Amino acid sequence: MRFGYLLLLVLALALFIWGAERQAQLVNTDMNRMDQDAYRDYTIKLAESHYTYTGDRNRMPIYPLVMSLFHQDGMTEEAFFALAKQVNIAITILVLGATFYLFRRYASALDTLVAVLVAAFTMFVYKAPFFQAETLFYGLSFGLFVLMLELIRRPRWPLAAAAGLVGALAHLTKASVLPAIGLCLACLCLRAVVLFWQRRANSSQGKPTIHPSWRSVVAPLACGVIFLAVFLVVLFPYIQTSKARFGHYFYNVNSTFYIWYDSWDEVKAGTRAHGDRLGWPDMPAEQLPSLGKYLREHTVRQIGERFWQGLVLIRDMTFASYGYALFLLLYLFFVALVIWQNRAHFARQFRRADWLILLFFVSAYFVGYLLSYAWYIRIAYGNRFVLTLFLPALFTLVWVLAYAQRQHQTFTFWHKKLPLTTVSYGIAGALIVYLVAVFPQQVATMFGGF
Repeated sequence: MRFGYLLLLVLALALFIWGAERQAQLVNTDMNRMDQDAYRDYTIKLAESHYTYTGDRNRMPIYPLVMSLFHQDGMTEEAFFALAKQVNIAITILVLGATFYLFRRYASALDTLVAVLVAAFTMFVYKAPFFQAETLFYGLSFGLFVLMLELIRRPRWPLAAAAGLVGALAHLTKASVLPAIGLCLACLCLRAVVLFWQRRANSSQGKPTIHPSWRSVVAPLACGVIFLAVFLVVLFPYIQTSKARFGHYFYNVNSTFYIWYDSWDEVKAGTRAHGDRLGWPDMPAEQLPSLGKYLREHTVRQIGERFWQGLVLIRDMTFASYGYALFLLLYLFFVALVIWQNRAHFARQFRRADWLILLFFVSAYFVGYLLSYAWYIRIAYGNRFVLTLFLPALFTLVWVLAYAQRQHQTFTFWHKKLPLTTVSYGIAGALIVYLVAVFPQQVATMFGGF
């Protein structure tokens, strides 16, 4: 069986490289399309300045730093673009390897293999040969998501330190992980409060053995402090420069200003035209975009319409994309079916405080980021933003299936009682149909950089 899985992985890797090369050679032929030219310029400036270039606080430095290691003096832009595409394919393969490792820690070999193949061929292969930070960020943000889940489930200081490190690297790749980190810290505090009240209730009842212990009450708070401390220590050189040059530690043109505009034309005529990438924009304070200014100038209906229109755009965009949306829906359908048919068991589990806190974290994570992407889509339209949620969503669904399997649960489909391994076999079958009927032509024609 292990030899069969290994052979399948080798064949899948060969097909993945073939597909990525087709996308690189036939589709991604213009280095000035999307923001590949911006990453190229950032990378070259880093290399040529001997790493003294501090950036413009639009794109973050980790990805250009990695790519600069492959830049050579005298290399033409065309040659560097061709090399960068190959390097990004290699980065994507490493991300998929790390994804396989993380999935395998929580799910069976079959469930892991099918899920990672779905991720590889319905999304990653299209984005692999692009001079963009997306695939690296997807891997880092997914790793952070898993670490935060585990930290909330069972707080341990090594895990907190690891989460702080990965969170900082993810932030230095794309500046969009701060809400997730804040949510995780809030859940750790909530866990400590719940355990404190449980201990107090047990003590008031005069129970001879009091659980939880004080150590279990303090552990979430201590881990939260370690998580935040490591995160800030790793970030400090970057945010110190931001403070000195732009006046704010977490300055980023997108989250500081652009998110509060209504269109890209407003951005270009606003802070971008007044030097927001060189320093604090040269504009009167009352003209600077902010949450307060936006709320004063827009009605509740306008705000609601912006969210709704963004969600509709995301829906249309994802279903017209590479194919990952259909597979996520298949997973979601089967997970919902399993939960419904075994609702008594799941209802008992969700009476436990630790399960409720996890449910709150996962729900708030997806709803919060989905709404933020719906809001921001007026400024930057693209599939790549919402794809940050793809691996966490896939992992969450597979984890539920894996948990149900460990509880020896089954489900009934078309009046037949089936084991949960049927789900992975069914999705594997759908993936084979996709690989035969859709993938060869689509990977050579559909642009993966959006």
